[in-house]
Amino acid sequence: MSDSTRRRLSHFTALVLAFGLVLVSSACSHDGDHEEEMLEADEGGGGGAPRARKSAPADDMDAAADEGDLEEIAGEMDGGAAPAFRPKPVRRKLYYEAELALEAAEPKRIVTQITAYTNKVGGYVEALNGTKLVVRLPGQSFLTDYAAIQKMATVLDKTLRVDDITDVYADLAQRRTIMLETLRRYEALLNVAPNAAEKLAILAEIARLRERLAFLETGLAEVEKLAKFSRLAVDVRPRVNEVKALSLGRIGAFEWIERLDPLGFAVASSGKKLELKAPKNFVAVEDRGFWLAESSTKARVWSTRLENNPRGDAAFWQAALYNHLSKLNETKVKKYAAGAFKGVRLVPALQEPYVYTVAVKVAGDEIFVVESLFPSVKDEKANGKAVSALLAGWKGD
Repeated sequence: MSDSTRRRLSHFTALVLAFGLVLVSSACSHDGDHEEEMLEADEGGGGGAPRARKSAPADDMDAAADEGDLEEIAGEMDGGAAPAFRPKPVRRKLYYEAELALEAAEPKRIVTQITAYTNKVGGYVEALNGTKLVVRLPGQSFLTDYAAIQKMATVLDKTLRVDDITDVYADLAQRRTIMLETLRRYEALLNVAPNAAEKLAILAEIARLRERLAFLETGLAEVEKLAKFSRLAVDVRPRVNEVKALSLGRIGAFEWIERLDPLGFAVASSGKKLELKAPKNFVAVEDRGFWLAESSTKARVWSTRLENNPRGDAAFWQAALYNHLSKLNETKVKKYAAGAFKGVRLVPALQEPYVYTVAVKVAGDEIFVVESLFPSVKDEKANGKAVSALLAGWKGD
């Protein structure tokens, strides 16, 4: 190899290193590079006019390198000019999230019908608690399936939100394409690096880029999952004339325990607001009457403050929670502690079970109640430690 080529190769190494750093920095901050295009509609009162927000275009991935040198050396290595990075056209990817409140003479029968229908169209039941359930329906046929389920009983209320996640997917796909090409160039450059020092530098950047590539591919898989299956939460309620002493068995101040619901916020919305700091990988949700935070995987944590009546400590309320929740059919319940909080963990006997936790802490005349819902046991392993750390480290009174 001539001295001229070596000098140009060393210059190229520096340029590619700079280019790789720009890519890595961009990949780390991809969540903030754009806003999603969103369409929201609240149909509860007869269908309000949809509102749409058009997102700004994602930032271009400009490489901080001298294009002449890149193309010249790429030509020597590949026999052609450096390729242009252009995302392939993609079909619009939509994610639907809806809620239905239905009324029926036999709620359990309707739940069975919804479950059977969901399985028939290729979806699955994500969570089930009595006559409340969350199902995942194929995204391509979601609106048809959403309408079909409404016909199974009387509709009391309904809401529907649509997120256009196409730009998110296209952005991640483009970054992945660029990173794959950068890795290919690094690997080709490694074979002609003039000395050990440059080889070590290139190997270090290859390792970093592979780590970022794994991060991008995880993001792509999550977006693909959202596009493939949308979410519908259904609450099937008995008709008023069919209700038979549903309040029997409730014991005064323990009534809030019986209203706990993994798929709803009945307890949180009835208490006083308890502000917490969003755990790692969670974002606080605005415009709620209570504090709520969500992760990108739809894990949720929410909180409230209730009256400590009858007066007891955290162990007392943990025992009350355990005694009630352990009576539920086909569920596994166990006690746990996180700092001053004491709670219970519930896992229903489903094919793809969720994990629901309730933790309590006593502060004088008040009980601090923190509920969490993880869509799967795997998700609890990924996000549960962050929620436990929040509770263990919380210093509020």
